[in-house]
Amino acid sequence: MIDHPGRRTLVAAASMLATLAGAYHLAGLWPAPASKPPSQVLRPARSPAAMAQLATDSAAPAPTRASTPADTVEGCLSGPVQFVRGSPASRRPLQVRHYVGTVGKQPITAVLQWQNPDSITGHFYLHQRGPAYTLTSVRSRPGRPGLAVYQENPTERSAGEWRLAGWPGSRLTGAWWGGAPGQPQAVLLRESYAGAVRLAIRASCLRGGWAAGYKTGYAACYNRPTVYHEFLQLPVPAAVPLALRPLLSPGAAARRRTTRAARNSAGQVDARVSVQVNDWDLLSYKTLYTTALFPGFGTADYAFRGSPLFDLATGQVWPLSRLLRPGYQPALNRLIARHLLHDRKFRDYAWWWAQEPASQVAGDSAMYTTLWLCRAVVPRPKAYVFASEGLELTYSPSSLAENKSSHEWVTTVLVPYYELLPLAHPGTPLARLLRARGLQ
Repeated sequence: MIDHPGRRTLVAAASMLATLAGAYHLAGLWPAPASKPPSQVLRPARSPAAMAQLATDSAAPAPTRASTPADTVEGCLSGPVQFVRGSPASRRPLQVRHYVGTVGKQPITAVLQWQNPDSITGHFYLHQRGPAYTLTSVRSRPGRPGLAVYQENPTERSAGEWRLAGWPGSRLTGAWWGGAPGQPQAVLLRESYAGAVRLAIRASCLRGGWAAGYKTGYAACYNRPTVYHEFLQLPVPAAVPLALRPLLSPGAAARRRTTRAARNSAGQVDARVSVQVNDWDLLSYKTLYTTALFPGFGTADYAFRGSPLFDLATGQVWPLSRLLRPGYQPALNRLIARHLLHDRKFRDYAWWWAQEPASQVAGDSAMYTTLWLCRAVVPRPKAYVFASEGLELTYSPSSLAENKSSHEWVTTVLVPYYELLPLAHPGTPLARLLRARGLQ
């Protein structure tokens, strides 16, 4: 064969390329040889644009196995959905203290909770016919603790102040100023769990993913959803029957399941627990759920979730249907209707009821007038709970009047215990509660 100079040049170039390819392969910078035939290896499998995108993707760091998949929507990446531990102080359970004693000469029960003594919240109620009051920390006197007293809730009527002799501990003493005309009433309370149970509140927080705001503009990825969920806990689980322990003190796995179930990708969820009854071996509580799409802008949905009555002596759970006499519904509806017509908090609704023609009245629709109230056909409540003053039933404003906004604060109807006296089934925990409070 004739040795052509051009041929020698091609052979030399091929030899050089082979040498370079071997060097890259040894350095780990070149892919391993393919097992396919040469004809398939040389054929381009992707377009130049696809190859450029592949190179870009390959440059990004690969996720580790321990990372949690992130939620995405329309290209918005907001990070992994994961539980957040928070600071050591926030991880401490909130202790719920139970006090009994007198204000003036009236027996009362007070439920107070705090992590630090200067941030006390709670409520107290008079045993005979109530009413119940809300308590919040106030610094009206430098260096001296005090609790502001409100009837119903802090946005309602002020009822004076508890001026305490010192920070509450095993005892709480002071005077109630402004609670009644005349001289202040003495406050004499002691921490006691006779007929009650020690309680704490523990919270879990789930954060991450995306929040669906408006699908266009800057709000498409407005904020990351967060679920803050509180749970009752039993510092001494052996103090209650075994059957009630999972219900009143859920474990870590149960708390995580409940928190995940409450997650709403449309906003931030806040669930707060409030103990209502912890006396006479009976316990009940409620949870307020607040969901806000744009926190801080005043737009939120509210909902209460109540509990049945827990018998701490026997371990039984008592729903409303077992606590009241058979056929109680018409009589209870008449009591609810009476409060809807005459309680001061429902005066704003009376105007809406008067605007609806009687021909549009339906048994369980969103349109109600004074006619359905007179007939004792009342809307079905969203939830109920046995509260400190009586049976509390929860309604959304839109269920009471068609033109009321569903984004308003939830509305509750309170039927006092003395009104439930004729309906209480003998031999039930409710009858026991009525006797203990001197109503039977």
